[in-house]
Amino acid sequence: MTLGIGVLCDHGETMVIGSEKRATYGATGNVPIGPNDECGKQFYLKPHRVFVSVAGSMSTCHAVYAQLAHLIDHLKEPNKIPPELMMTLIDEARFHELRRVYNWQMKRKMGITLHEWATGKLPRGIKMHDLIVKYGLEILNHTPFKCELIVAGFVGEHGLFFRAAQKEIIQEETSPGVYAIGIGQADTMRHLNKRGQNVHMTLPRTLLHVYEALYLSQSQYVGPPPELLLVVKKRDSRIAVFPTAFLEGWRKTYESRAITASLDDSGIAAGDVLHRLRELKESENN
Repeated sequence: MTLGIGVLCDHGETMVIGSEKRATYGATGNVPIGPNDECGKQFYLKPHRVFVSVAGSMSTCHAVYAQLAHLIDHLKEPNKIPPELMMTLIDEARFHELRRVYNWQMKRKMGITLHEWATGKLPRGIKMHDLIVKYGLEILNHTPFKCELIVAGFVGEHGLFFRAAQKEIIQEETSPGVYAIGIGQADTMRHLNKRGQNVHMTLPRTLLHVYEALYLSQSQYVGPPPELLLVVKKRDSRIAVFPTAFLEGWRKTYESRAITASLDDSGIAAGDVLHRLRELKESENN
């Protein structure tokens, strides 16, 4: 799995997105395979100021993202993507891959395709027995869909902020405006809720909270915080990034403090953040 975070702040005018980059591989036989900490889990839906953070099986996640990008590229009016259309496209992309996963499991376990099972038309005209129907339902119910997404950004005046986890219905919310995905999401949400993170907090305070959550969630399956956090502003055409190395000092300062509200009132903190924000480079998309 992994960990991805998406947060609204500045009264909904800014989004902060962060994903660690660890991929784990279990073991071959009794020989463990070490993790790879350079796995791309964050994707830029160009030319829109929209990003997709993924968690789960990277093969499945990358396939869903590729399908979503394909659907957006083939829109008749690609510059007009209201929230309800993006939700439809996300669901279409998820179902496209879920159907492929289901089809493979049917072939693997019963030797028939998903279509043959769903229509009752088996090879050589064989009549489908009720047991085949029931077994097929068992296969579908027990086949996992290891894909979780956060889609966040702006298209024109439209803010897009969604979470789609495995087979669950897509989520859309603007308050408190906090999403987490992946195996580290429980620890992350616990910390962000403890800090009272919400859509009305300033960017400096939000950056600290997101970094703290990434730092505290590190484990065998969750890698270290990324070098950069994405910052997408509604009224700024650029995609900005913020270096997390700077936030380590703040983390140590506020580690033993229950409240971080002083960052909201600090002109120095606001100036430091503004000074260190810079435009995303092509090589930093992942």
